[in-house]
Amino acid sequence: MVVYSKEVSYLIYACKKFEERQPNRWQLISRFMQGSASNGEIGNSFKYVVPTDCEDEKLGLYTARQCQTVYKKVKLEYPYVFDKSPEEEETLYSSWCTAKDGLKPFILLPLSANCLLCSARLTAISKPSFPILYTEKGVSLAASYTSECRKCDKNPRYNCSFYTTNEDRNVRFYSQDETNAIFLLSGQTAFEINFLERCTKELDILGASFEGLCEVYNETFEDMNHIRMSAFASTFGRSNVCGKTWRMAEDRLQEAWFLHRIVKLPELRDGISLKYSIEGHHLDIESVCQDVNEVGFRYG
Repeated sequence: MVVYSKEVSYLIYACKKFEERQPNRWQLISRFMQGSASNGEIGNSFKYVVPTDCEDEKLGLYTARQCQTVYKKVKLEYPYVFDKSPEEEETLYSSWCTAKDGLKPFILLPLSANCLLCSARLTAISKPSFPILYTEKGVSLAASYTSECRKCDKNPRYNCSFYTTNEDRNVRFYSQDETNAIFLLSGQTAFEINFLERCTKELDILGASFEGLCEVYNETFEDMNHIRMSAFASTFGRSNVCGKTWRMAEDRLQEAWFLHRIVKLPELRDGISLKYSIEGHHLDIESVCQDVNEVGFRYG
C-alpha cells in the first residue's frame, strides 16, 4: 500500500486522540482520514510504501481496516515517526483542529468501553457535541463523544463525566474516578477539574467571588483566547464559538463549581436529579442543593 507521509502523521495523531477504549475507534479514525483527504491537507508530501496484505492497494486511507492495518505496520517498520513531542504535534495539526470534524484539541471519551450495568460492549454515537472547555491555560474547544448500551432496557448513555438512563435523562450518575481531568457540565460547556479546584482555594482562602474569578480569567487570557477562538470560528461556525460568547460567565462557573462539589459526595450512588430554570438555560443549583439535603446528605 502506498500512503503519503503526512497521511501517516495524521493517522498517528488521530490514533493518539481516539484511545483504545473509544467504541467504534477505527470507524471514527477513518472518518477523520476521509475528511483530511477531501480538504487537500495530505497530497503534498512524500510517500511511504507500506507492505501489507490489504487488497485495497489504492492511494489513501479511507476505511477502518486500512487505517488499522497501516497503523500496525508503520508502528513496527517506521517507529521513528512516533517521536514527535506533544507541542510539535499540536503545532503541526493546529489547522486540523479548526475543521468541522470530531478531532479537536481535547477529545472527551466516555467513562468506559463497557456498560456499567450489564458489561456489554458500548456503541458509539458517532456525532460528538462540541463544548467550550475552560482550562487553566485559557479557553479551548473539545469534542465530547457519547456511547450507549443497546443491550440494557434502560439504554444508558455515557460521556466523560456521567451516564443517564431512559428512566429519566435529567438524573445523572456521576463517575467517582479521581483520574478524570474534565468535568462536563453540558453539551455546551466543560471545565478542567484542576481549574475548578484552584477556584475552590481562591474562594475559601482569598474570599474571591465568582464574578471576580471570571473577570480575572477573561482578562488574563483575553488575547490568547481571542486568537484561538477566532481560528475556530472561521471554519467551525457554531454559535458557542462565534463572537465572544465563549468568555467565561459567572453563572456557568458557579453552576460547574457547585455541581462538581456536590457530585464528589460518595453517598451519591443513586444519581442526582438536575432541575433547570424556567427558561431552561441554567441549572437551578439551589433546588439541587435542597434535594441533596432532604435525603440526608451534608454539603460542604
